[in-house]
Amino acid sequence: LGVTPFDPRVIVGALHHDYQYCAHGMSRDAADAMFRVLVEPWFLEWKVQAMYTAVRVFGAGYWPLSHAKRAEMRALYELHGGDSRFHWPKEIYLSTEQA
Repeated sequence: LGVTPFDPRVIVGALHHDYQYCAHGMSRDAADAMFRVLVEPWFLEWKVQAMYTAVRVFGAGYWPLSHAKRAEMRALYELHGGDSRFHWPKEIYLSTEQA
């Protein structure tokens, strides 16, 4: 494809997408769709589809939050006393479930 996540035409979409994968502020489908919308203006449809497919296929393993990541998020929440600047859904970082 000749495109990397650091390509100026891709980096905004990649950063927003990857942030959502970390923060879980929206569903995985919504995060992937947002990436697609942000890169669409810059590429032909077949390249957009190829990048979107790569995000869907290879992103699946990165979406679930591990027990360690939940613990890290819980510690940050507790450290900042529930600071409203943390926009992660409370259920995610206060959960003791292992992904």
